[in-house]
Amino acid sequence: MSSGRHRAPRPAPRAVPRRHRAVVGLGAAGALALGALAMLGPVGAESSVAEETPAPAAADSAPRRTAASLGNVGAAVVDPVRGRDPRPEPEPEPEPEPVPYAGPGTFEVAPVEQPPPPGTLTTYTVEVERGLAASGIDAAEVAAQVRAILGDPRSWVRGEAGVLEPTAADPDLRILVTTPATTDRFCAPLNTRGELSCRNGGVVALNAVRWVRGSLAYDGGLRGYRRYLVNHEVGHALGNGHESCPGPGLPAPVMLQQTVVLDGCVPNAWPYP
Repeated sequence: MSSGRHRAPRPAPRAVPRRHRAVVGLGAAGALALGALAMLGPVGAESSVAEETPAPAAADSAPRRTAASLGNVGAAVVDPVRGRDPRPEPEPEPEPEPVPYAGPGTFEVAPVEQPPPPGTLTTYTVEVERGLAASGIDAAEVAAQVRAILGDPRSWVRGEAGVLEPTAADPDLRILVTTPATTDRFCAPLNTRGELSCRNGGVVALNAVRWVRGSLAYDGGLRGYRRYLVNHEVGHALGNGHESCPGPGLPAPVMLQQTVVLDGCVPNAWPYP
């Protein structure tokens, strides 16, 4: 029996546009692109780019309350007997642990269970600055996330084995999680101001504050933000420069500076759909 109510039609899904990337394939083409990691340019070269241009200071402290940030807010539900909302109060999300501004500048290298296969084109270490364990940043956990991100079929090497592999020593690329002060030191002369991340030479420096707290501009959740951050900075190591939003409502290119702004695009963590 009809209740007289009508459901609003669901919006049609957005089409995902095709993107052009510096790394467009695997095999010989992918090997040549990744081989550039062994010849990373000096500071100031076109591919040695800071992750973002710093946002205004107020952006981190005063998020706008939009429909998207408020979530699915509907009319209040009132219990006709008790006269109050019968739904249980949602559990508050735990506050992230504070991240120290500066650390010792020494690192714990995440262990690797199996060495990279013979003939691996490019190797990387995952390292966490000592003292960040108190902020809940564990080297083995970070390494597991980075391996999952870079080994995903949507990432730069599309899951191909032997192209970009973790190691525990003598890497071609170091992926570091660093305190803000150490990030600034590794990124200099790029201006990260204790807030941002960068790729500089053979180092990807991921600011621990961003790793723990994400970014207000990227409203796709912390897990999605970490995927974006790794893919964005490793993308710089592969020779990719920054990109612009192709149009309102479209998925952001992973090389868009999504820590700072989306320019009307929706968050996206992956180079490939």
